[in-house]
Amino acid sequence: MINIPAAVTTAPREIDYLSDTLASLSSAGWPDPVIVAEPESPAHKYRNVRHTSKRHGPWGSFLRALRILLDEQPAADAYAFFQDDILISENCKAWLADQLWPADNVGALSLYTCERQDAGGDGWVCGVPSKEHKVYGLLAVVLPISVARLLTLNPLRPAERNRADVIFGEFCLREGLSWCRHEPSLVRHVGEVSARHTRNGEMAWTNARHEGRWRDRVRSAHT
Repeated sequence: MINIPAAVTTAPREIDYLSDTLASLSSAGWPDPVIVAEPESPAHKYRNVRHTSKRHGPWGSFLRALRILLDEQPAADAYAFFQDDILISENCKAWLADQLWPADNVGALSLYTCERQDAGGDGWVCGVPSKEHKVYGLLAVVLPISVARLLTLNPLRPAERNRADVIFGEFCLREGLSWCRHEPSLVRHVGEVSARHTRNGEMAWTNARHEGRWRDRVRSAHT
């Protein structure tokens, strides 16, 4: 059986999505993920919580979650990482056992594809990040354990820590690693706030949600 432990990062929000996210992850095959909680997060009532003493932002929380998984599950086959405002396809963990890995030198499998990138395909779209193959949304990813080790030992240290997807794309470009995303999306981003790129290349925050295709259940060869 493939071992893919998971971590969820959570931070204070106007609307609490964490309970729905955890219920969805349970139906996907992760009933007890590690929860990495920033101060004032709504995580006190859950099991397996690791509290942080200060706010690290999306990128810092992502790195902290990976370090916890590496320390506590060093013999894993891969690591899964999720934000606290997603819904995921049922049975996804078992299905992933047949999907590792769809290309050479994979940096991450993104279970999320936004509407802007969805070309109507059915399967993995892989490539080293570029203008034509951008990294949008570091909110539901699976990393090889070797990549997790490399990233935590030699991370990028940007001044702006909120642009986690852009930073991870720069890491993949630096290391020559592929970013693989699935069409249709296997994850819905249900949070009230999302990041988007403006025409001049800047990052902005918006309440708009452009829902793309998503698959609510996947089947493995064993289910």
